[in-house]
Amino acid sequence: MNQHSIEILEFDRIIRICRNYSIFNPVRAEFPFFTRADELTAELELIRAIRKIQSLQAHGLQDLSTVDDILPLLGKEGMVLEMEQLSRLMILINSFASVHHWLNQDEAEDVMEPGEYARLKEFRQDLSHPRELLKILSPYFDSSGRFREDEIPALRKIVGRIQKIHGSIQETARGFISGQKDIWSSDEIAQRDGRVVLALKSDHRGKVDGLIHGSSNSGQTIYIEPQKLLEENNALSEAKSEYQMEVHRILRECSAALRDYRSELELFQTRMLRFDSLQMRSRLSISQRGISPEIAERGISLRNARHPSLGGNAVPITIEMKAGTRILVLSGPNTGGKTVSMKTLGLLTLMHQSGMEIPAAEGSRLPLFSDILVDIGDEQSIDAGLSTFSAHLKNLSAVLQGAKDNALILLDELGSGTNPSEGSALSMAVMEHLSTTGVYAMVTTHHDALKAHAFTREGMENASVEFDGESLEPTYNIVSGVPGESHALDIAARVGMDAKILQRAREYSSDDGLRMQELIEDLRSRQHELRELENQLQKRSADLKNAEDEYGRRYQALRERELRVKEEKLREHGGFIQESRKEIESLLQQLRAAEKAALKTAEKTPGETGASSDSSEEIRRSRELLSEISRQHKEEVEKNIDEQEARYEARKYRSGRSQVFQPGATVRYRGSAKPARIVEAGKKKNSWVILAGSMKMTVQEKDLELVQAADSGGAGGRVHVEYDKGGGDTASGGRQSSGKDQSGSIQPSLTLDIRGRRLEDALKELERFMDGATVQGMNFVAVIHGKGTGVLQNGVHEFIKSNYEIQSIQFAPPEDGGFGKSYVYL
Repeated sequence: MNQHSIEILEFDRIIRICRNYSIFNPVRAEFPFFTRADELTAELELIRAIRKIQSLQAHGLQDLSTVDDILPLLGKEGMVLEMEQLSRLMILINSFASVHHWLNQDEAEDVMEPGEYARLKEFRQDLSHPRELLKILSPYFDSSGRFREDEIPALRKIVGRIQKIHGSIQETARGFISGQKDIWSSDEIAQRDGRVVLALKSDHRGKVDGLIHGSSNSGQTIYIEPQKLLEENNALSEAKSEYQMEVHRILRECSAALRDYRSELELFQTRMLRFDSLQMRSRLSISQRGISPEIAERGISLRNARHPSLGGNAVPITIEMKAGTRILVLSGPNTGGKTVSMKTLGLLTLMHQSGMEIPAAEGSRLPLFSDILVDIGDEQSIDAGLSTFSAHLKNLSAVLQGAKDNALILLDELGSGTNPSEGSALSMAVMEHLSTTGVYAMVTTHHDALKAHAFTREGMENASVEFDGESLEPTYNIVSGVPGESHALDIAARVGMDAKILQRAREYSSDDGLRMQELIEDLRSRQHELRELENQLQKRSADLKNAEDEYGRRYQALRERELRVKEEKLREHGGFIQESRKEIESLLQQLRAAEKAALKTAEKTPGETGASSDSSEEIRRSRELLSEISRQHKEEVEKNIDEQEARYEARKYRSGRSQVFQPGATVRYRGSAKPARIVEAGKKKNSWVILAGSMKMTVQEKDLELVQAADSGGAGGRVHVEYDKGGGDTASGGRQSSGKDQSGSIQPSLTLDIRGRRLEDALKELERFMDGATVQGMNFVAVIHGKGTGVLQNGVHEFIKSNYEIQSIQFAPPEDGGFGKSYVYL
């Protein structure tokens, strides 16, 4: 990244602000410059994921220090780390464990988009829990790195003995002092070389037996360790030595155990530095109310962007460069915001490509630039003998040398500081050169020649910062397509310049200047009218959308009501048939019983054969009648069951289709029966650009129904197209078929043969068939479904009626298939 651009755009200030949020070594924080869309998208998704976890719970990590000075020591055999070094390692390891736990919160997935959560899962896979390292150090150090002296049994025992000996020493010393008060220089207990001694008056030297440790400067006092204290002091020294040996043993064992984990510790530090960089940028985004702009292939759209360094005083600005525009010429008054707008674009681009969210509104779009080169501000140098103009030329030459495909070039006050005519000529030549290099450029100017030049060149566009002519104040609003006036005389009046001088200046203003101002005013007026028309169109569009939504809701409510009524009738009819079947079965059982009784009676009374015969004949006729009734009822039941099953399968198929929207997929816009094709994702979230016939439009995903996925395939049905050729054979073979619409005219016909297929497979093929016929503008098609049990027949009719706007659907005449084939008039 160009260091000069970083300094001029004040990106180093943003980095300093970001490093204030560091929990680690802020100097080690890295801010890569991304130029690949996939890498930047992944980075921003991960930052958004961490920002959303922070919204659930702050990580609460304490400040850490790097362990670069400790890790090399672990490579030395026999090296024992000191207490402070092991304490720092414990803080690092425990912090890594805390990050692992923090990133694995149960609620994390609920607050994230799928892409964000996927990136978080990838990041978490590299963050294994440091359980083994914690097992080594946690018995001796707590999470803050404090040595657990009172929790280690051996040390606790030694410390207890030290405290007991120390108490005994204090009691012995006080006994000496209180027993012979007149021989002591002080009743305070003193220490020499870590041993307890007493201050004895020098003229009483022979009255106390003990070891002398020295005397005062005056010689009036000697410091003596009586024999009894000597023994106790020795015991205390031995206990302290034992304590140090036990501590050294612990440090030695921990150091030896950690030596095998040196590479893991290096990895932990690297990953903690990576996490620190992510959480820094996440916290910066929270403080700036940042968003992730859409990565655009062409054009620039910064909406309500705020310069981060201005804080709450920043006035939101919107910068637009259409897809075909490569050079934007920004003009307008001094103090109007031209330079701030340019710096805002440059700085927010740097932030975006450094993996930071930017303070702007949703809907903003930025390309990925290969580099950012700037010439902004007055960089004259007395030491180098450079004037303002020369300094600009030097910077401009460096910019032009570095300009390459897809770089962003920012040039402030191009052509200023010299003769206006020559400055304008040089500026126009620079702009033409830049237009051939494939760069994006933003140029500010006061030269009318540059404004006119931008009007006449493809790929260049004028824009201006608005100026309120009544208040004589800038509005900081950028208007595309209209050049701006400098308003030098108006600004001079605002700051209090003499009115006579200003009047004379206006008299000196050239006619060309006045004509240019009139042109600009006319353009601004037209721009205002276009805005008003745009607002009216947006309002109408919103009203139409509301009306469509209301129509869709009413239509859906009616369809649901219709289905409920039909299903209720089917249930009632099914119940009636079931009851009838039970009655028939009961009658049949009674007849069988009566027949058996009659036969038995006939066997007992042979003489009554005629009566028995008549009775048997009566029973036979009754049975035949009941069987016929049973058969009719059975057929009625099966027909209704088939119809109900067909409706269920059709509804199940419609509701079970995968709603995966992507370019190339066939969809149906709500309220319309005609299919359309998805062209690309819309600019707004959850929106798509669809092609319906020859018309393109942008719609919300919730208003679309998937007809056919972009990658759908599978075995197709037997489809053949037949056209009436006035008696000749058709393209499908020897069969000739032509359809007549209800007016009787011959129409091209499309025939689908789905005989022998399962209902669900048949409906999928039927959907593709009907969509194709609708797109081709056919007004008649035929479907061969066969007769069979009627399931396929009923399913086809129900599906077509529920999903397409048709004139009618009817069975073919007997000579063309009868009930096995249906004509559909679109």
